Amino acid sequence: TGNISITATDIDAGSTDDFDVPTLSIDIDTFDCSNIGSPVTVTLTAEDSLGQTSTCTSTVTVIDNIPPTATNPNPITIDCLPIPSSDITVVTDEADNCGTPTVINMGGTLSGDSCSGTFVRTYRIIDGSGNYTEVTQTITIQDNVPPTASNPTPITVECASDIPAPDTTVVTDESDNCSTATVAFVSDVSDGNFNPEIITRTYSVTDDCGNTINVTQTITIDDVTNPVISLTGNNPITIEACAGYIDSGATASDNCDGDLTASLIINSAVNPNVVGTYYVTYDVFDSNGNNATQVIRTVIVEDNTPPT
Repeated sequence: TGNISITATDIDAGSTDDFDVPTLSIDIDTFDCSNIGSPVTVTLTAEDSLGQTSTCTSTVTVIDNIPPTATNPNPITIDCLPIPSSDITVVTDEADNCGTPTVINMGGTLSGDSCSGTFVRTYRIIDGSGNYTEVTQTITIQDNVPPTASNPTPITVECASDIPAPDTTVVTDESDNCSTATVAFVSDVSDGNFNPEIITRTYSVTDDCGNTINVTQTITIDDVTNPVISLTGNNPITIEACAGYIDSGATASDNCDGDLTASLIINSAVNPNVVGTYYVTYDVFDSNGNNATQVIRTVIVEDNTPPT
């Protein structure tokens, strides 16, 4: 309470009288915290029934041995290091029997790691007489927050050979609340369709604590380019009747399939023995069903040789 009282018998060392039992009294019987550290002189008076008195003095020293009181601050949870700085105001109910105590940070200890750990911080509550009590605040470190990232920009290619190799740099905005996020290639999965075919390319984004998310890049394979046919030799071509005809042929190429010459479809109705105009057609299709623009060679059969 900060106050204490004494009686005359507390300091009497054996006062007597030759006639009767004296009555004892003291001039100061109440002390408080202001008396701590400064001895107080108390006068003891002994008085008999005839009113005769005698006095003596005693020194009273007030000592405070009662520690302050306080309760543990509320625990908190954080996602990651660093540990918040100490804050003595988290101790909210410190009290003492003699005045207002002082709160001091005593440091703390960390167990576990930056992904899952516990930091216990100790605060000491000390009064003016050096009495103290200690309370602790538990700070739990628990990183359960996954990184963030956006899906990479989708791309379209015409040929399977044009699909770029996996490249983690296409994920451009990966970030994490605590650490540096790491990007890794996971898989390419086709939808099984044909021209267009869609490949879903997956990347994982992982932080140092193993929290992870996946992002996907859409790769569309859509071949819209037709093959190209190139004639070999002249067009039109004029031949002499009855001299025979051998077609000069053509070549074909495609952006995805390459050389398609062997796949040319040639339709020819040339009769070198009959004068007239004939047409040879050339067609080709690539593996994705795109057809080349048909090429036509004109063959003119003439009879310019006089009879013999």
